[in-house]
Amino acid sequence: MTILMAACGVLVAVSQLADGLPVVGGAELLIFLALALLLSPRAFPRSLDAAEAQRASAADGRAIVHWRPGCRYCL
Repeated sequence: MTILMAACGVLVAVSQLADGLPVVGGAELLIFLALALLLSPRAFPRSLDAAEAQRASAADGRAIVHWRPGCRYCL
């Protein structure tokens, strides 16, 4: 998904540059790259395994949140 968003941004920017609109193309490229970053698995924190999460929760009362990298609903 990240690569697709970045590729779409580049295609849109190149299209706008060909039409003589470099500012619009640059702005749209930045928007697409920001969306690619948000959809990237690197935007998620490091996960803990189940045993480590349960120990941390028992030690200080933190809640356990189940998620998976790349899940747009978990973001």
